[in-house]
Amino acid sequence: MHPLLSRSLLVLTVGTLGVSAAACGSSSSPRTAAPLGAATAATDDTTATITAVGVGKITGIPDLLTVSLGVHAEGSKANATLRDMSALAQKVIDEAKRQGVASADLATTNVSLNPRYDNNGRSITGYSADEGFSVKLRDQAKAGTAIDALSALGDGVQLQGVSYSFADDSVLLAKAREAAVRAARSQADQLAQAGGVRLGGVLRISEATQAPTPPYYALGGAAASAADKAVPLAPGSQDVSLTVTVVYTIA
Repeated sequence: MHPLLSRSLLVLTVGTLGVSAAACGSSSSPRTAAPLGAATAATDDTTATITAVGVGKITGIPDLLTVSLGVHAEGSKANATLRDMSALAQKVIDEAKRQGVASADLATTNVSLNPRYDNNGRSITGYSADEGFSVKLRDQAKAGTAIDALSALGDGVQLQGVSYSFADDSVLLAKAREAAVRAARSQADQLAQAGGVRLGGVLRISEATQAPTPPYYALGGAAASAADKAVPLAPGSQDVSLTVTVVYTIA
């Protein structure tokens, strides 16, 4: 074969291999997300990166008490039963306002009117009517007295339970966010040191808030109605936490 022709074929072969390698490098195959609490080193297009996950948790004392209660009435006629229930519900609303509960903190959660049947399930023997309320008590010093006053309105009032939460958790979230970012930075530094590279700047950062689940305490209606003094309450403590994912460049 002529020498010049042989050299041309060699150049063509090398160029073809370069195109194949570039095509493999631009593959759009899916990437696996980093698990919670782990760090990974990855290459995003042409930028080498380190991804770190940090969790921040701050403990606080809840200052908002939410009371769940309901009113119940039974009767032989639908309209009369509904009127009896409505009258009792109005007493709950009036008493809540007397205890200093704002209109925005008193909400109806459900209203129902249902027939009651005989043992055979065929003939209607009467009706039952129910209305549920959610009452937010912000003054913790007076919360026990308010609960006692509401439960003392009559046998038809059923105190169903209470739960604590934060009226405003923005300050706690800010502190948890700072702690989470510090934790992510510490994790990224460890990964960079272990990999023998130098950490660069922040490329991306995101957060996911983990909403706390307020503990719910169920209270028996009859027992609560029999109380002759303010109900003793203890708010305890709750955690506010969030997770941040930070992507750093490798310098």
